[in-house]
Amino acid sequence: MLEIKELSVKYESGKLALKDVNLSVEEGERVAVVGPNGSGKSTLIKAVTGLAPITHGVVRVFGSDVRTIRGETRVSVNLPEVYRLFSASVKELIEVFSELKGVDKSEYLSLVEHFELEEILNKKIHELSSGQAKMFGNIMALAPKPKLVLFDEPFENVDQNRRVNPKATRIHGRSCTRDARIRYFEKVF
Repeated sequence: MLEIKELSVKYESGKLALKDVNLSVEEGERVAVVGPNGSGKSTLIKAVTGLAPITHGVVRVFGSDVRTIRGETRVSVNLPEVYRLFSASVKELIEVFSELKGVDKSEYLSLVEHFELEEILNKKIHELSSGQAKMFGNIMALAPKPKLVLFDEPFENVDQNRRVNPKATRIHGRSCTRDARIRYFEKVF
């Protein structure tokens, strides 16, 4: 499903963000990438989604090199950069992404309702609080029920009551609580 071999990422500034990273994820596996701030976790997700410059190595998603993939709908990510590209309301973005992903918009709206975030529907992305934006990204990543979900700090800036809300424990069969224990994962990288 995901294969990373000898991946190195170097930004235009000359900063080497990742060097010779190797990782494979098979279907059904749950993998956690842990490390301190600035250690490259977000860059790894960006490389997998084609948003970071791969200077060496290869990243394959479902067998295809990410540098050549276009329109892959089996992968979802909660990175805010993906959604901030548009100057639209949350509701408008849901409509656009439901069409792009081939998913009924009711899948997205049911998660908005599930997490009691209806008040954000008419707001533009830049008008959301940090926590609301993070929850919105999580919803956008989960709603299409992708085979591969990449979460970057899914509960950063999210209110404590939403982190421990029993409703938040399983969505579409995926655990989404902030306090998931490492034993939940088959691999910790």
